[in-house]
Amino acid sequence: MVKILGLPFDDYVDKQVKTRQAKLSNLQRSPEELSVFNSNTGWVRLSSGVKVEPDRAETLSAKLGIGKSSIEGTALARNLVLWGGVSSFSTGSSSVSLDPIKGGIGYGLNSTYGFLSNAEQGLKPPPGITSITCNYKNNGSLKQATVSMKCYTRSQFEAIEAVYLRLGYTMVLEWGNTLWFNNNGEFKQTQAYSIPNILFKDQNDVDPQTIFERLAFNKKATACNYDGMLAKVVNYSWTIGSDLSFDIKLELISTGDIIDSLKMNIGGTNTKNLTSQIEVSQSFDNIVAIQVNKEASKLNGFFYELYDEIFKPLLQNYGSPENQKAVEEIDKAVDALDDLEPIRQKYSAALQEFRKYYTYFQEGLAIHERAPYRVQSDGKKTVRDILPQDQAAWAQIAKNFNVEVSQLLGMYFDETKEDQKIAAERFNASLNAIESYFTGLKSSTDQAVLNSIQGLKTYPVQENIIQALNTGFLIAGTETLKVEGARYTDGSSFYQGNRIFAKFLEALFEGLDVG
Repeated sequence: MVKILGLPFDDYVDKQVKTRQAKLSNLQRSPEELSVFNSNTGWVRLSSGVKVEPDRAETLSAKLGIGKSSIEGTALARNLVLWGGVSSFSTGSSSVSLDPIKGGIGYGLNSTYGFLSNAEQGLKPPPGITSITCNYKNNGSLKQATVSMKCYTRSQFEAIEAVYLRLGYTMVLEWGNTLWFNNNGEFKQTQAYSIPNILFKDQNDVDPQTIFERLAFNKKATACNYDGMLAKVVNYSWTIGSDLSFDIKLELISTGDIIDSLKMNIGGTNTKNLTSQIEVSQSFDNIVAIQVNKEASKLNGFFYELYDEIFKPLLQNYGSPENQKAVEEIDKAVDALDDLEPIRQKYSAALQEFRKYYTYFQEGLAIHERAPYRVQSDGKKTVRDILPQDQAAWAQIAKNFNVEVSQLLGMYFDETKEDQKIAAERFNASLNAIESYFTGLKSSTDQAVLNSIQGLKTYPVQENIIQALNTGFLIAGTETLKVEGARYTDGSSFYQGNRIFAKFLEALFEGLDVG
């Protein structure tokens, strides 16, 4: 069907171009050549895949004045194929056949002049397609068509409405040349009955893949003198003309042909959207979705196999240099994705150990602020007392900080205890900044990012956190990664001024004793 950007034309397309060039270059043209190049016309056919339920068929039978058997199931769609006006197909034991061309005058389904008319309005022409336009969307992955049709009575409109005019209805639109040369230069006339044979041979549901395969086969068999689309109705409108005829517009969009139109179940069993963990060009984001979500469902697995076995080799062998390079970069980015979660988990666990010291400080602060002040004889308050019931708690906090109780108490009883609070809060904010960096870390097609991910895998985690607290940069192999808000002080160490809390941390972290 459609081609991925950068791939060459199929062989049968090139051959058809050369065949036409050869025929057009003849100075003396045969009758067949004159017919193809001077008298050729196009054709279009719209077939509905809609079945009419029994209750609906009974209602329509009364309104249209035709038998229920001509409406129920696929019968109405089979009798209302819009091709050269209206065509109908009869079902056989294993196939369908085109009914004789309608002719004559009379009401009902079997006459050309008076088709679904009545005595009140008089004999009217049959409905039919007046024009179509078809455009490709989304780099050729989707076809969008507008079908204009006309009908002349209310009964014709109600019949068309039943099988064509509903959002989401499925139908097949086909078009092509009536006369053409195949790639061997042989004169041919179109007799495209294969799609009606699939749609109407019985009442069973039709596998869409069967339609896709038949459309592709027909296109190749006719050397591109045929095309078609399995489509859904996305919109429709109609107006009544001054002669009381109905002008109808039907908007169709194909269900998709290549990777760019495959809709992925990207949720799967994971709580995270893995696709969002890779930064990639928007034109390739669906290829990434297919790769990273291949285990989310059987359908996703099928899409991945389709990409890996068919489209990826085509891109690598025949795609443009830019697309070939993009495929290689995407593969590297997807592989690096497997390393991201272990890196995040390592740093998250280490940061929790670092954050314990902030928690220890807050526990001591709570104990300190609930203790009463000592009161001198003159009534002045001095430092807070240590309550007997708090002595064990102070001892445990001192042990956690690896200092004597007296040193620890000095941090809280010192006149600059507000500096200690500021130091603790700044320390916690720095840890949050580092954690936020790893939460937002993504894989990428940028080689520098991929190198940094590999570097983060090998450099010691605790040392790297201390490096970030001291300098604001992480070390990742040959890369240095700036982390906004990670630097704890403006100096070269944790300790600054009278912030005893920071001095304790410096002593602890010099020995990497973080739990």
